[in-house]
Amino acid sequence: RDFQTVVSSGSGDNSGSLLRYDPSTNQTTVLLSNLTVPAGVAVSINGSFVLVSEYLANRIQRVWLKGPRANSSELFMQLAGRPDNIKRNSKRPILDFEYGAEAAIEVQEYNGTLYGGSILASYATIFTP
Repeated sequence: RDFQTVVSSGSGDNSGSLLRYDPSTNQTTVLLSNLTVPAGVAVSINGSFVLVSEYLANRIQRVWLKGPRANSSELFMQLAGRPDNIKRNSKRPILDFEYGAEAAIEVQEYNGTLYGGSILASYATIFTP
């Protein structure tokens, strides 16, 4: 099905998956399945986890790649709006999502804690592991 059909029907299609490819072995591994219209992925600065946005589920999932939680996932953030994308620059992950008619939340990692906020929606939060 095409994206416009899935979104406009509100079908809740959860056929999306997050895959990891290892070019040295040519192996592909499913890290997370049953995603509802995944719309973006961002790897943390230290490479310990990946954030995945789910457009129709209004949420961000975290998949742990390293450490004691490796190969597990958890709800990172439930949103009031739809997460349109996730981007990361060299300093911090940037999360873009719809919030009513407005947009944008920015999240910055500092000493293992994630701080988020938006000047457009008067919104601030702290995420702790």
